[in-house]
Amino acid sequence: MQNNNNSRRNFLKTALTVSVVAATSTQRLLAEDDNGSSSNDKDKGKRGNVQGLFPVKINDFPALKTVNGSAQVPVPNLSRKMIVTRTSQSEFVAVSGECTHEQCQVEAFDASSMRIICDCHGSRYDVKGIVQAGSPATKNLQQFSTTYTSGADTVFVNVPGFVATSAKNDAQITTAVEQNFPNPAVGMTTIEYSVAEPTKVSIIVYSFLGKEIIRLVDKFHEPGIYKVQCNASALGNGVYLYRMSTSEGFVQTRKLTISQ
Repeated sequence: MQNNNNSRRNFLKTALTVSVVAATSTQRLLAEDDNGSSSNDKDKGKRGNVQGLFPVKINDFPALKTVNGSAQVPVPNLSRKMIVTRTSQSEFVAVSGECTHEQCQVEAFDASSMRIICDCHGSRYDVKGIVQAGSPATKNLQQFSTTYTSGADTVFVNVPGFVATSAKNDAQITTAVEQNFPNPAVGMTTIEYSVAEPTKVSIIVYSFLGKEIIRLVDKFHEPGIYKVQCNASALGNGVYLYRMSTSEGFVQTRKLTISQ
């Protein structure tokens, strides 16, 4: 009987220890704000109040190599892809991609009709986002100023909320990991992240109890903006965490929800 009591006590002690370790791991991973901001973000101020230059690489959007060419360009802090159009060899125009009628995504500028069109309800805008007569929408698209040096490969767009401050040889960006899209995820989901200085980067997906599930990124990076895909179909339904860390000490964690 004494041996049985000892066995029960040892089992309960082990179970409680495992529970404490799991809870501590989760708290450690969630030691950020609910929106995923790390302590590093707090030291830099509120990102939403910062206006900076977002780099658009022309080679990433071949349509922008020709006059009247246009493209939908994703920006981390915008809910819709912005519309960037080349109006001459040396000028670009950028506007919000969110229709002012029902907030749908508008299409890229169409050179044949000379309009930006929203397929949801037929709202029409000119290349600068000015709403056209007869459209369901009554307000213009928000326009963003652009900076471009003739012959360069990058157009810099002044986007409210994007953390960047310089348009010298390249955008001066901050190290950060964005919310995966789509979220909740079904099938493939994309995680965009940026690196401000040469450093080794790792992005790891954890269970909500802190167990490492998959290592998405684990290599050295030069400064820039990157994307990595995660196959959500290989994971079960539920809430996961993904953490980006660098050899320079940066750490940021976000939540990933999978609903197949």
